[in-house]
Parts: sequence; C-alpha cells; structure tokens
Amino acid sequence: MLKSNCFYYSKFVFILSMAFCALSCFQREPKIIDINPLIGRTGDTIAITGENFGTEKNESYVSFGSVIPTLSSYNIWSDNLIVVRVPDFGESGLIYIYKNDKKSNPVLFSTEEGMPVFPDGDTADILPFIDSIEPKQTTIGGIIKITGSHFGARSENNEVVFFRDVEKNPSSLSDSGNPEYIKVKSADCLLWNEHEISLRVPDGAAGGNIEVHTKKGTGNKSLLIISGKPGEKRIKDKKTYAISYSVNIRVEKASLPNTLFLAVPEPPSTASQRNAEVLMRNAIPFISDYRGVQLYKFSDLKDNAAHEVLQSFLIDVYALETKVDTRQVKNVQDSVFREKYLVSNTLVNARSSEIQSQASLITGRETNPYLKARAIYQAMLKEDGNDFRSAIRFCELCRAADIPAIPVAGVLVLKNKVARAHLWNMFWIDGLGWIPVDINLGKALAPQGFNLPENPSDYYFGNIDNNRIIFSYGETILLPMALGNRTSSGNREYALQNIWEEVSGGLEAYSSSWSEIEITGVY
Repeated sequence: MLKSNCFYYSKFVFILSMAFCALSCFQREPKIIDINPLIGRTGDTIAITGENFGTEKNESYVSFGSVIPTLSSYNIWSDNLIVVRVPDFGESGLIYIYKNDKKSNPVLFSTEEGMPVFPDGDTADILPFIDSIEPKQTTIGGIIKITGSHFGARSENNEVVFFRDVEKNPSSLSDSGNPEYIKVKSADCLLWNEHEISLRVPDGAAGGNIEVHTKKGTGNKSLLIISGKPGEKRIKDKKTYAISYSVNIRVEKASLPNTLFLAVPEPPSTASQRNAEVLMRNAIPFISDYRGVQLYKFSDLKDNAAHEVLQSFLIDVYALETKVDTRQVKNVQDSVFREKYLVSNTLVNARSSEIQSQASLITGRETNPYLKARAIYQAMLKEDGNDFRSAIRFCELCRAADIPAIPVAGVLVLKNKVARAHLWNMFWIDGLGWIPVDINLGKALAPQGFNLPENPSDYYFGNIDNNRIIFSYGETILLPMALGNRTSSGNREYALQNIWEEVSGGLEAYSSSWSEIEITGVY
C-alpha cells in the first residue's frame, strides 16, 4: 500500500513538473521596442516601452550592463512600459529585461558623462553627415534608410527635413505661404541612432533634398526622388495660430500613496499643420510625446490640494488641396496601413454586418479606392447626423470598403477667434498620402461665424481649409500605466483618445476641469 501511494505521489509530482515546464515554455520573451532617452545621466528617469514585460514586477528586473537598480528605482512596471531611474553603471552598457527565465533583446544605453567632448569651434567633425539614402527613389509612405554619422540620439529632439525642389516640383498656385519643407521628429522615426535613421516618407513631402538637423547643427544635403504620385497635393495660404488650454485639479479626499496621470493632447505635425512651437508650459511632462500626448504625473496628493497644467502653442496651419488622376490610383499594398487603418475598434466598428452591407451597396462593383471614397462621401451628404457621427460613419464605411481611413479631431476657428470642436476625415491613397474629407461642412452645416467656400459639397472632398487646428490624427489609443488603475475617457471631442486621466492608490475623490481651446492670436 505504501509503495502504491509513493508511486501515485511521484506520478503527481512528475505531471506537475511537466505542466510547470509547459507553462514556462509558452511564456513569451520580453521585447524592448524603444528606450527614451537613449543617452542620459545617472539618476535620470528613463521610459522603456515594449511587449511582454509582465503586469507586475514581482521577481522581474532591468539590468544596466551588470548593474541591477534597487527596488525603489522603479516608478512604473506594466506589460508595455517600465519607468526606472538609471543606476551608476559606467559610461555605457546594454539594457536587458529579465522576466522569470526569459531575457529580452539588448538595447545600448549611454551616459552623458561618457560622451566625447569636442573642443570649442571644432564643429566640422560633429555635424550630422549623410553618406547615403536607400532607396534613392520612393513614394509617399515608403520606408527609406539614411546612413551616415553624428545623427545623435532619438531623445534629443533631432529631425529629418524634407525640402521641396521648387524647380522640379513647381506649384501651379502662388508660392506665397507655400511651405518649402516638412519635418519628421526623431521620436517619430522607426529607427534613430548615431549612424542610421529609418523612417517613412511623410505625407506632404514633394521630392528634393534631405537634411538631418541635430542640436549640433545642420549637415550636408542628399537628394531623394519621390515618384509614382497619382496626382498632386497643394499646400498653401499659411495662417499662424496662438492657442492656450489648461487642466485644473482639486483634490477632495486622498490617502497616501496615490498617483494621478493627465494625458494632455497637443497639436501634431501633419501635411497641413506644422511647426508647433511651445510658447509656455507651467509644468514639466513626466513623459513627452507619449503616443501623441504629454503625460503629466502628480504623486501623493493630499486633501484640498490644487494643481494646474497650462500649455500654449504657436502653430502654422495651411489650406490643402488635391488633384487626383483616378487612372493612376492603385489599391493599398502596404501591410502596415492595412493593419492600422482597416481594423475595427471600440470607436470605429467597420466589421458589423450593417456597415459591410451599406458599404457594398454604395460602392457596388467599383474597385478604385478614390472613386469608392467619393461615392461614400456623396451618399453621406444625403444623411442626417452631427459631425462626430458623420466622421465615424465615413471612417467605418471606408474601412469596410477596403480603404484606409481615419477620423481627425480638432477645432474650427470662427471669425471672433472662438474655437469649436469638430471632427472630419482622411483616407489614404497609395503614392499621394492622406486625402481630406469633411462631411458636415460639405453639407454646409457650419457653425455661425465660420467662412464656408463656394460649392462646399465639391470643395470638402479632397480639400480642407486653414481655419482649423488638429489635435488628434486618427484614434489615440493609450495603455494604462499599470493594470488595475482607474481611467477616465472624458467627453472632450477636440481630441479622440481613450484615456485622459488615470488614478492609482488612495486618491478617493477629486474634480478635474479641462478648459476649452482658447485662440489667443491669429497671424
């Protein structure tokens, strides 16, 4: 009998061990996608984004070279984001994330103390230098690789600048107010390090020279040819807006510890909206440019405490007009655009049977994506609905018809400098970029004090005015800082984002007041 019990006990232990091994095998390795910044100082806080970090830290940890930060060094540990202070580990080393017996890919991190110092006036050797661009000829949205030297770090607000070749890309419109370049921030590039940059050619680029701009200065020029355009995009008539907006927080009841995060949107850079310059911030963001927002953090708030976040910007906005040769239009081939802009989510339900049937009925046998989008636009001009519902429905119908499309949120600027929240759309045409559509203004349903062009139903398919400011270009999907945190989606239609406020710990009762967008100047 004893022998039999021992046999079954051994068998149970064996099965349990095999199950544990199988579970371990199915656990996915942590993956580092980005570290911001890649160069810092001992004691600085860095943000590591990626996948499969685990929702709780438990026994997991980050290593800097061979040094492991103390437990108190970790501010945030979630499945997609780790925020940790840099330990004293030397001049540079590889960062790894360890979760159970799994190890992430390495990423090199350097300290400013270990960076070389150049003598004053000797700038020739530290200016960015482009050796090559591959491919030398591509399309809007195509990926290019720039190789060279002294490109700096992604975290240093460096830029790639695409200039318009005026001789090869003349505008049939007046060049007055027509921008001669478009910039891509290092943070928006696919890859950025000292010797290599990988990025998509931005919507609005026209073909011409490229430069890399760093805090050390501007380097040499290198030519990029943009071909395969099924039409032209004209950007003209600049207006410059000064804007301001704020968030006020008042704590009613709190116990320690607690944390409050505010996700404050800011105007993005697009083909028709450029050069957003910060005029004033009364607080330093916890994480800058976090998926299109500035993330502010307040810790250990006490009863009756009051806090304010105030931001003001100066931003250039242009009118955008398109002319399309429908014979040259092709169906989208880029898998990234298909994966990002044809999907359904909680905001855009493109896969419901009702939407699928309606899209099929409207587009019929048409296969040209531009003509399908125009048919959807013309059908929606006959429907009732406010700007929010119309923009979401247009986006749903386009995606159901295999046309990449996004909702765009922002404000219309009225005659008396009043800002009114408004939604419209963009749809993608390969080789040309994003094409604007505004359903409600196409119906001439403009708020009082807004200047409509002649024939608005014709104008607002393919064209957009300069009397608006964009705050979100597509759906801004934010991830909670930690599992179990309480989040608020808000009700502010000038930006589309799923999280505006996030709370953890003992913050039991508080009030928040988000101001309207204030237009303080038009130039």
